Formats: sequence, C-alpha cells, structure tokens
Amino acid sequence: MLSGMTVGDGVDYVRVVFRLPDDPAGWHSFGTERMWAVRLDETRVRLDNIPFHARDVACGDVLAVEADDDGALWAGGVLESSGNCTIRVIPADGCLRAEVRQAVLDAFEPLGVDGEGSRTGLVALNVPASGDIEETKATLAQGHADGLWFYDLGSVTEQWRTATPALLDRNPSDPPPESYGLAFPDDLAACVYNTVASGERPALVVVHDPEGDWIIGDGSDDPLDPDTATLVHIQHVVDADSAVTELAAMPPGKLAWRNQPADPWTIEDFAYPDESETDRPAR
Repeated sequence: MLSGMTVGDGVDYVRVVFRLPDDPAGWHSFGTERMWAVRLDETRVRLDNIPFHARDVACGDVLAVEADDDGALWAGGVLESSGNCTIRVIPADGCLRAEVRQAVLDAFEPLGVDGEGSRTGLVALNVPASGDIEETKATLAQGHADGLWFYDLGSVTEQWRTATPALLDRNPSDPPPESYGLAFPDDLAACVYNTVASGERPALVVVHDPEGDWIIGDGSDDPLDPDTATLVHIQHVVDADSAVTELAAMPPGKLAWRNQPADPWTIEDFAYPDESETDRPAR
C-alpha cells in the first residue's frame, strides 16, 4: 500500500516527489520537489498543489506515480490534463517581503487566478481553464514591461499559447534578482528582544556579531540581558516581518538598522567595544 493521509471526508492525500532538472537560469537549485496529491489508485494521483518548480505539470493534472523500495512516490507523466496553467512570478524588487508577493497575488486574483508565495521570493500562480487567459497574459506582459516582475511559464496549454497577446520567446523571461532565494537556516536561533518577539515593537536593529550570533532589537537603549531578551527561532521573527529575510546573507561583524519597518536597511560594520561588553549593541 502507498503511504498517505486520509482526512475526514475520506480523501486520501499522498506526497509525490518530482525530479527537477538542473536550472541554469537560477530559478531553483533543487533536485526534487514534493507536493500533495489525491490518490486515485495505486498508480495514479491528482495533483493538489501549485508547483513552485516542477515543469510541465499543473494543479489538478492526473499523474502516473511509482513507489520505490522505501515507499516514496515518484511522479511520472501527465495522464489527464486539468486544462490549468502554471505561471511563476518573481517580483523584481522586494521579492523577500511578504507584502510584495501578496501584491502579485492581488493583481491576478480578479482574473480568477489563485496562487501561493514562497518565502524565498517566488509566487506560483494557477491559471484555470475557465479563467480570463487573455487578460492574465496581458497583465503578465505589462507587469514585466513595467519592471515589476519576471516570469516563467511552467506549464501552459494550447488555449494559453493561442491567446493574445504574444509573450517573450525566452522562458524564463529573465534571471531572478540577487535577493531571490535568500533564507536563514531552518534551525537558526537568535537573541531577540522580548518586545520584538511578542510583536509589541518592530525589529529595527539586526546584528550578526563577529562570533556569528544574531541579535534582533527594537532600536531602544535597553541593555541586552535575560530580562529584556530571549533565544527565539529566527523564523518566528521572519513570520512577523519578512523584511528581516533581506539580511540572511549579512556576514558576521555587521549591523543593520532602519527607523521604520517600511524603510530600507542600512548596513554598517559592527564590533563590541571590548570583550567584557554585555550591553546590547546600539548605533
């Protein structure tokens, strides 16, 4: 039997593994992608996710699957097309900010297009066969022409290909911006001020100290001690303020600050005044 998860309505969900070819354009650096699907029988599933990276497949497609010796289900070819299209968009500026990715989703939602954003900066869109394909293509092309985003046609139908307007011959349209793909390690913890951890105040100062530790403060002059800060998984901070992800590549010995959450980060050199200093770093 294939391993899976049966929910209350009797639908049997399974995880399917897709092999990903090398991507010299830089839109992904992964070897596989795992997605949820609804099991139809031992050899067929219906995909129930929008692919972030797998090509030539769309949400709702019926796929062939084969289990390996460890029970993992590997995706084969498409047996029945859903008629849906998979389009991927990376905002040209601020792709790591959740509000920027949401703006992409908002631009396409009135056209009957749904989607999902990744914290690494990509937005995956599902264009249903019943959606306004011509207007979706026009919106996609205009956003690219205006410098708002880059796009990749992951899986398109003949209906999409014949609809106007025509799009660029190259696919993806451009390499992603340098910030795309930045992320903190999954197991990274930071010393976070309690006011930031609780959501009372925004993160305004981020330190990556010379020893490699991360400190996230609220911009106040309160000292860093057990009464003012605690060790928190950094993803907790990122979930509340995705702009912190923009600092994931900041090297040790640097400090980033801003006056307001909407402001860009200013990055400066950082060093403790002396080895015995325990107060919170301040700018």
